[in-house]
Amino acid sequence: VIVIGGAMSGAATAFLLKRRDPSLRVLVVEKNEVFKRRVGEATTEVSSFFLTRVLGLTNFLARTQISKNGLRFWCYRGGEGKLADCSELGGKYLSTVPAYLIDRSVLDEEMLRRAVAAGAELLRPAQVKAITLHDGGQQEVVLSSDGVEKTLRGRWVVDASGLKAELARANGGMRPNTDHPTLAVWSRWKNTGDWDCLDTGDSDWAKGFYGIRGTATNHFAGEGWWAWWIQLQGGEVSIGAVIDQRLADWKKGDATVGEKLRSFLSRHPAAREMMKDAEFVEGDVHFRRILPYYSEKFAGDGFALVGDASAFLDPLYSPGMDWIAYTVSATVALVAKWRAGEDLAPLVEKHNRDFRVSYERMVGALYRDKYDYLGDHDLMRVAFRLDIASY
Repeated sequence: VIVIGGAMSGAATAFLLKRRDPSLRVLVVEKNEVFKRRVGEATTEVSSFFLTRVLGLTNFLARTQISKNGLRFWCYRGGEGKLADCSELGGKYLSTVPAYLIDRSVLDEEMLRRAVAAGAELLRPAQVKAITLHDGGQQEVVLSSDGVEKTLRGRWVVDASGLKAELARANGGMRPNTDHPTLAVWSRWKNTGDWDCLDTGDSDWAKGFYGIRGTATNHFAGEGWWAWWIQLQGGEVSIGAVIDQRLADWKKGDATVGEKLRSFLSRHPAAREMMKDAEFVEGDVHFRRILPYYSEKFAGDGFALVGDASAFLDPLYSPGMDWIAYTVSATVALVAKWRAGEDLAPLVEKHNRDFRVSYERMVGALYRDKYDYLGDHDLMRVAFRLDIASY
């Protein structure tokens, strides 16, 4: 098995393949000598189960990451007001099921280290030049490493290349989700406010929650947009906005992306107050015009797509790591069944059907037209409960 990409989805695939069948030869091809910093990420209870109970990362997460204390939404319509005037949505007590606020580059390095320790081979850095698929035969991967171009062959290729989506784009199978036209901009910030040491002048505000607000995944919600606030180990905060391009305007101009993000978020009282002395980290500001997409095929007889290389939904509710858990687990099971000599045709058909239906249902139930009422506390209060139940 040749795994394209050594970050979380690729490393987890390699690790689980070797654990399930130590005799299987697994090669991980990673383009970066060290993983670049990625957007701060929150896990859900599903992905936390995958990280802790399936991958065995409990002690590592406890030492290096922050425990997540649920979800909180801050709704406000209009530009004036203070933090204490916002409507707060979230549990009154700490969550009893573990979840985490993740610094992905740290987690990715550890998972790749464990995959190699489990017996996977690693080629790093190496750049993939071409992938040629042969249904039911040997797959071919042309890559460049140390200035030398070489061709590798393996019965399976697993695309874990993330947003590059090497296979889906090369084969013309990648599709933007035009029903949900969102863009995203994000950065890391320092010198931000402290949710749990604020004097809002409102004693009822302090009594609204008995846990810790600062290590929840906090969301600012406005008309046609929302933004995340994720505290990271070491003191920096990942802050990013997601905007429905039909409902809210991301203005063009000469200002830097970081300055435009601050200006955009300052329309919300909670963001304005928490970011009044904050500074964005230079060189760590990112922008994506088209956010959601999906692949028409998730697997075939000799290839599979995992994580972001297969599809992306929407960062609201943090489903990205869940998608990794589902696609990686299903891919490992598919390869194991091939190894056991089972007929792959019906298994591949079911794999593609299940993930296509799952993507469509999640978009329809959780995200389609959600941005029409994100900033409305009364509607979002009901939707939040329905979303959790259906999820």
